[in-house]
Amino acid sequence: MAAQQLVESEKAYARFIERFPAHPRAGEARARLAIAVARQDRHADALAAIESLESDPSANIEPALRVAVNYEKAWCYRSLGKLDEAAKAYRQVLAEPPVGALDLHAMLELAEIESGAKRFDAAAPVLRRLREVLANRSAEAPIELMEQCTYRLGVCEFELERFDEAAKLFEEFINSYPKSPLIASASFYGGEARFKMGQYERAVLHLTRVVKEYNSDPAAPASLLRLGECQAALQRWSPSELAFTAYLDRSPEGDQWYQARFGLGWARENQQRYDEAVAAYQKVVERHQGPTAARAQFQIGQCLFAQQKHEDAVRELLKVDILYAYPEWSAAALYEAARCFERLGKPAEAKRHFQQVEEKYKQTQWAKLATQRLSELTTSVNLPGR
Repeated sequence: MAAQQLVESEKAYARFIERFPAHPRAGEARARLAIAVARQDRHADALAAIESLESDPSANIEPALRVAVNYEKAWCYRSLGKLDEAAKAYRQVLAEPPVGALDLHAMLELAEIESGAKRFDAAAPVLRRLREVLANRSAEAPIELMEQCTYRLGVCEFELERFDEAAKLFEEFINSYPKSPLIASASFYGGEARFKMGQYERAVLHLTRVVKEYNSDPAAPASLLRLGECQAALQRWSPSELAFTAYLDRSPEGDQWYQARFGLGWARENQQRYDEAVAAYQKVVERHQGPTAARAQFQIGQCLFAQQKHEDAVRELLKVDILYAYPEWSAAALYEAARCFERLGKPAEAKRHFQQVEEKYKQTQWAKLATQRLSELTTSVNLPGR
C-alpha cells in the first residue's frame, strides 16, 4: 500500500481474508482492501466493500483506520457525484480524533461541496475552523491548504455579502501567496468587495493589478468593466473611458457589452463630448432591452438638452415613457421633457408633463420635484403685473 502497489495489495488482503476470515485482524484487512480498491478509482466496488465492513459488528478496526476508510468513502461518493453522501462521510471523519492531515483535507473538501451547492453559510464555518486548526498545526499541515482555505473563505464571505471580511481575506491572500495561480481571481474579488463598500480608490488598486499583470486571466474582462465603473464613481472620466474602451476592444460581444457601452457614453457625456456620447448610448438602445437601455435613451435626451436642442431632446425623452416599462426612468424623462417645454416657451405643455409625473409616478423622487415645480409655475402665473 505504501508503495502504491495497489493491485498486489488488493490481492494480498483478499487472500488473507479468504484463508483467515475469523482472524482478529480480518477486519483490518477488509478495511485496507477497501482502501486499495478505492485508490484504483473503482469507486462502486470500494463503497460495496466499505458498506459490508460497516454492517459487520464483529469487524474490529482501530480508530485511525476507521478515519482513513471514511475519508476514502467520502472521496468515492464525491467521484460518483453523490455529494450529500460524501458530505456525511466527511463529517464522520471530522467526528473522530485527527489522523495525520486527513481531517484537514476533509474540512477543505467538505467546504468545497457546500460552496458548490451555494450553501456558503454552511461552508464558511468549516473553513474558519480549518484556518484555526492550520494555525495551530502549521508544522504538519501541507502549505497549500492554508492558501486554498483563505481563498475559499474569502469567496464565501463575499457571497454572504460580508464584504469587509471578504476584502481582508483576499488582501491577506494576495500578500501571503503572490505566486498563486489564484492571484488574479483574488484581486478581482478584493476589488469587487471594496467596490461594494464604496471604497473606490482601494478597488482601483486591485482591479488595475488584474488588467496590467494578468491580462490573459479570465478575470481580466470583468475587472476592466468594474475598473471603468470605479473611475466613473471617482469622476475620473478619461481613465473610465479608457477602461470601457479596452473592455469593448477585448470583448465586443461579451455578456456585459451594454454596460460597457453605456459607461463609455457616460464618460464622454461628462467630458461634454455629447455627440460621441449619443453615439455610444444609441448602440445600447438599438441592441438591448432592459433598464440600461431605458437609461441610455434618457441620457440621449439629456445630451441634446445640454446642447440646447430642446425639441430634439423632448422627442428622445418621451420615447423613454413610451418604449420602456421602468417607472424611475419614465418619471425622470417626463420631468426633463417638461423642463424642455419650459425652455421652448410652452408653459402649458410643461405643466401637463409635470402633472403626468405627479400623477403616474407618485412613488418616485421626480414626483416630488414635479409638485414643487408646478407650485412655482402657479405662483409665477399669479404674480401681479404678469
